[in-house]
Amino acid sequence: MRAIFAAIAKKFPDLELVIAWNQPMLKSGDGYVIGVMLSKSHILLAPWGKGVLASFAPRLTGLELNKKTVRVPFDWKVDTKLLQDMDAARLAQLET
Repeated sequence: MRAIFAAIAKKFPDLELVIAWNQPMLKSGDGYVIGVMLSKSHILLAPWGKGVLASFAPRLTGLELNKKTVRVPFDWKVDTKLLQDMDAARLAQLET
């Protein structure tokens, strides 16, 4: 989880790390950008924003997509560019 947040903070250092719904989330102002949840067998990434996850589905091959989350295994090599692009898409939504 630290590697995921570090990858995002590299490009977006002003995002605020908060705990919401008992999970770590990154926020920009009043808007949530992404949440990360840990389970016994995987990590769930929950990018906020309408259509953000769906628009990145082609880049998420090999990972399990749910309606609002993507499941990644513990040994997932953190895709910094993917995480930063998803967050940029959400931040663009918050600016409008």
